[in-house]
Amino acid sequence: MKNDRPQFVTDPGLSLLIFGGKGGVGKTTSASASALAIAAARPQARVLLLSTDPAHSVADCLNGAVVPANLCVLELSAEEEHRAFMDTHAAHLKTIAARGTFLDADDIDKFVRLSIPGVDELMAYLRVARCLSEDSYDTIVIDTAPSGHTLKLLAMSEILGSWLEALEALMAKHRYMASMFARAGRTPADPTDRFLEDFRDQIETLAAVLCDERRCRFVPVLLAEPMSIAETLDIVAKLEDMGVACPELIMNRLIDEDSGNSFSSQLAAQHEALAELPAALGSRAIWGAPLDAAELIGSERLARFIASLAPISRWARPRRALETARASLFRSDGVATLPVPANKTQLLFYAGKGGVGKTTMACAAAAQLSECGRKCLLVSTDPAHSLGDCLGVALGDEATQVAPGLEAVEIDAEQEFEQLRSEYRDELEEVLESMFSTIDITFDREAMESLLDLAPPGLDECMALLRILDHLDRVGADGEPLHDTIVIDTAPTGHLLRLLELPELIEGWLNCIFALFIKYDRVFRLPRLQARLIAISRGIKKLRTAMADDSRCHVQVVSIPTEMALAECGDLIASLGKMHISVGTLFINLALLPDQSTLGKAVGARELLVRAKYASSFPAINTVTVYRCGDPRGITHLRELAAAIYGHKVQLREAA
Repeated sequence: MKNDRPQFVTDPGLSLLIFGGKGGVGKTTSASASALAIAAARPQARVLLLSTDPAHSVADCLNGAVVPANLCVLELSAEEEHRAFMDTHAAHLKTIAARGTFLDADDIDKFVRLSIPGVDELMAYLRVARCLSEDSYDTIVIDTAPSGHTLKLLAMSEILGSWLEALEALMAKHRYMASMFARAGRTPADPTDRFLEDFRDQIETLAAVLCDERRCRFVPVLLAEPMSIAETLDIVAKLEDMGVACPELIMNRLIDEDSGNSFSSQLAAQHEALAELPAALGSRAIWGAPLDAAELIGSERLARFIASLAPISRWARPRRALETARASLFRSDGVATLPVPANKTQLLFYAGKGGVGKTTMACAAAAQLSECGRKCLLVSTDPAHSLGDCLGVALGDEATQVAPGLEAVEIDAEQEFEQLRSEYRDELEEVLESMFSTIDITFDREAMESLLDLAPPGLDECMALLRILDHLDRVGADGEPLHDTIVIDTAPTGHLLRLLELPELIEGWLNCIFALFIKYDRVFRLPRLQARLIAISRGIKKLRTAMADDSRCHVQVVSIPTEMALAECGDLIASLGKMHISVGTLFINLALLPDQSTLGKAVGARELLVRAKYASSFPAINTVTVYRCGDPRGITHLRELAAAIYGHKVQLREAA
């Protein structure tokens, strides 16, 4: 007999249940509803619902729901976790650095007190590892950040493994000397060694659970839309490489046949997507969830979501009855404007919650700018790139021409950092050979070669940000800038804010490194690395200057007409205000066209109320509502969308 409920809810053997996927597909809803269902079905089990997304929305989703006594809800604060970790373990880290490097106590203390870029994934991983090692809960349900950062979280075991190897290399000489001088060859117990052993045990415990299908499941959540399916395929392939099981998926917000005219383009696209579902997804158990007229917040509606899950076959349609999904005439309320540089390079960020359409809006803006004769570069800084899917072209790490006046690039952040690591090791090898060609310095060599492995996660994103700097100064043979405007498709809210803070964090790291180069100049020199870091420092200052200049840097915020998106949008705009970064336009995207069907009336009425709240919350920001019409992929359809958003005549606002 076939199961009529998902195994990820009913299997009592699961210790770790992870919900992930593209932004805006319903990960928080799925994770929250599943955690409530598991806790209710097994009142003796200890259940943790953990959010690892920097832009948390679990509390908004629960909306004051009565949580069972056996369910603990935690929206992880990476900063607080990092502070607690350092309060507990800073002494051990300082001891390791003192034993394995030539740095003195003051040097070490400066580095230990620095903020760490990329702390979100690191602290989330360590928190889950600690919970599993201490057997704190029977089941941990994780609501993750959008897919690019979730995959970085799952790959953290490899990064932390490199960290441990580097720390062990720094400790090797001390251990050797301690064993040489210990009585009868016995080495006394060392608390720092015990710290490393406990650290390794926690990491290995989580790594083992992640690869055990009996104890861990990853549940991808997706929509019946091409870009969501494409990103889910990437997730599934990478999970298979990692050995993480994902036998079940949730396909959310499916449309029923009698939903009304406003849903016709979605329904046609859904039929097409389900008929052509790739084998890598179709071979798994797919649980469908219907589009609900109400926003799924609160315990009753979350319980209704779990109860509504049904095999995807309920929504399938015979191939012969398919209708091709075509782009309709795009519509919007209000007219957006694009800031145009006055003989200056313009940085234009598209920001917002995952899944609200940032990529689409960024591509439409770039298409409009190129139509106006501007030389435009479209850049993705999201680890889960989707520019190529939206534009309908294959993109890589070098700029590709998409249309006259328009180039696009998906920056490979990991590759950028790996190149820096390689350059460091090559130069270090040359220095060590010249300094100590006749001396056996095995321990020192291993320690120094491992130092860059101790770089915190997130430095790869720093390198991606620095790639944007390269384009700020590029000029052609005529001496004119190669690009008038750089349009940046960003990672979702929490990670965007981290990205915008990176220049300050990088400066802190660079200042400490430069101080060491000056202090130890006569002992240890890496001239090529120093030159590279000086260039990076100058570029960072230039970027910070550009971002603080509202005639050069603007942010366009994209959201959708839901209460949860409104709350996150408010947090984003407030955070940008604290950074003195101006918001040009607020797009309320994916709104439903007026419809007289029962579902259409209910959804439309709810969206109108939310749109009124947007207007009252942000009265000083130009707000444009963009309706859900067809599939705006490919440069032709993107230009049609741009015409609807910006007006058929060019709507450009000269920079002040």
